[in-house]
Amino acid sequence: MPDDVSGNNSNHNHQTTQDSTREGDTTDSRPPKGTGKPDTVEVSEMRSQLKSLEQKLVKQPDVDQDRVNRMREAIHRGKYRVDSDRVANKMLGFEEDF
Repeated sequence: MPDDVSGNNSNHNHQTTQDSTREGDTTDSRPPKGTGKPDTVEVSEMRSQLKSLEQKLVKQPDVDQDRVNRMREAIHRGKYRVDSDRVANKMLGFEEDF
């Protein structure tokens, strides 16, 4: 005879527990008693440091135009040389980050 998994079978006795604490169970989900003061986290100093850093970053230009101009001039004069070893090492380092 197949088992009834619907839970509607009246032939099976269902036992419910009134108390979830078992004998010998020492697990207590309540927080430990302490000084009565709640735990606190001080974030105000870090927040002000981050805000200051954010303000400095906002003032920075997105592009270093002086460097762009120097590179453009070097390319135009034929003085810009690509260091293939440096490029390869940067690419390998980028791959290692993954």
